[in-house]
Amino acid sequence: MKLLKTILLSTSLLMSVPFASGETVTAADAASPARLDEVVKTVRAFETYKGKNVEAVLRLLTRDAGFSLETLGLTADSKYVDVLKKLSTVLKDFKTQLVDGQTRQEETAGILATATAANTTLTAEKAAAEAALATANAKLEALTAEKGVVDGHLAAASAKVTDLDAALAAAIATAKTTDTHNAEEIAELRSKLAAVTTARDELSARVKVLNTAKGQAEEALEALRVRQTAVTQAFIDQVREEGDALAAV
Repeated sequence: MKLLKTILLSTSLLMSVPFASGETVTAADAASPARLDEVVKTVRAFETYKGKNVEAVLRLLTRDAGFSLETLGLTADSKYVDVLKKLSTVLKDFKTQLVDGQTRQEETAGILATATAANTTLTAEKAAAEAALATANAKLEALTAEKGVVDGHLAAASAKVTDLDAALAAAIATAKTTDTHNAEEIAELRSKLAAVTTARDELSARVKVLNTAKGQAEEALEALRVRQTAVTQAFIDQVREEGDALAAV
């Protein structure tokens, strides 16, 4: 009775062996070598049972393990040796499918490892691109703000130059028409005009520098946006390729 229970327990596992349906063993099944051990125990149990009560063995296979005699290619009159051969065939098939399943597991693990590494790299690149984009945006905003201030100063300086130029021209005209000597006033106006003109020219030069820097920053920003788009698309493509590769395993 103990032997029959052992056989019953072992052969019940054969129900999931894809002998009749032609289905392949899943990765989860292949990950369990204990199933193979149980099948080995089954064969050994039948070997121990050799030559004794073949009807009981067939009953275990058909009623308890779920096989049909037609599927197994056996009959109620089959000899034990034929039953044992059939079990050996099932065992060999199971071993082959187990190896195939383990191979698929290894292939899947390889794909996942490669995909993980690629995703890590792409994620890092995407983060770097986003950080660089944020930095470039901040730099462009700072340059734009500075240029606004300098433009304001330049406008004020230009207006002052115009006012001083007009005042100087008026002072010179007054001196000529009234024959007055206002040399000090004229000299002071000329000094102020020269100083303001110098400041205006310096501001104009600064504006040119800022315009150049702003143009470069805008170009760099656009290049980073293109790069970020490319990295994002590469990430999407990589995920799609991973799915296709895993589906093919």
